[in-house]
Amino acid sequence: MTNIKNPPPPAPAKASGCLVGIGQFAVSWILPCFSPWFYAGAMRRRARQAVGFFIIFSLLLTIWQSVIAANLIYRTTNQSLIYIANAYAAGQVPTIVISHGIAEAYGPQPQVLVTDAPVLVATDIAGTLPPVDRERYLYGCVLTRTSLRVWYQGFYEELSLEGLQQLTGLDPVVIVSSTVSNYGALLATALWLAVSILLFVWNTLAQFGFVLVVGLLIAGVLSLARPAARFRPVLVAGLYALVPATYLSLILTRGFGYPGLALVLLIPIWAVALLLAWAVSRRRQELKPVPNPEAREPKSDLAA
Repeated sequence: MTNIKNPPPPAPAKASGCLVGIGQFAVSWILPCFSPWFYAGAMRRRARQAVGFFIIFSLLLTIWQSVIAANLIYRTTNQSLIYIANAYAAGQVPTIVISHGIAEAYGPQPQVLVTDAPVLVATDIAGTLPPVDRERYLYGCVLTRTSLRVWYQGFYEELSLEGLQQLTGLDPVVIVSSTVSNYGALLATALWLAVSILLFVWNTLAQFGFVLVVGLLIAGVLSLARPAARFRPVLVAGLYALVPATYLSLILTRGFGYPGLALVLLIPIWAVALLLAWAVSRRRQELKPVPNPEAREPKSDLAA
């Protein structure tokens, strides 16, 4: 008689790969802040998921910081224009003409227009203004003979007047009491664009490069003690550790996040995440049942 074997049990239903990916993406905004089990699971998956999340996270962070920067820049500009208008009314500000990238002032220089900390606005056509203390003045601008120096909470940029004139198509630029408001608004927009571009470059390329280099160093050191240590899990843990580091940076700086602060906070968070994730993985291996090589498949009761 032919042996009749039990039919194989039906395979358990698996969640759709798309739904699993959406779920992993959703929890990636919260769980990296406190869950070593999240890191242990993420370090076993492909690095492209962590890289994709990092890109989206960085873009949204840049948008958030750009909105805050726009609010502060335009508010500060409006306040500064009031001071400058009063200075013009009192005859304290000379006429300034910018032509072919060269600024000329028809009056005494340098001229400090706004010095209400943390804002500084000045003209320094003669090049005799002392270096600005950017720890005291967090944001401001100084017009020199050939450039416009702008800074904002750690970011610093020196913009060529010739390049600005080519960009705007304005040549010559005559700054007097009747035109200062229009040029002030143009300056605020240029400053906001410069800050937004710098924020995007920092949040994406600079931070990813930092995690990449530090991850290689960590993996290299670990490989000396653990030859089986690989770079991919270290990189994944570092990208997700940026989430709590960034949140903490935003909290400490009241919503903006100074450049570099998140990277300083990243190092200890990254180290703790790696240690806890490896502890969780080791515990899982200890609890995993060991297959019995002597076990045999039981015969069917229907076998003849």
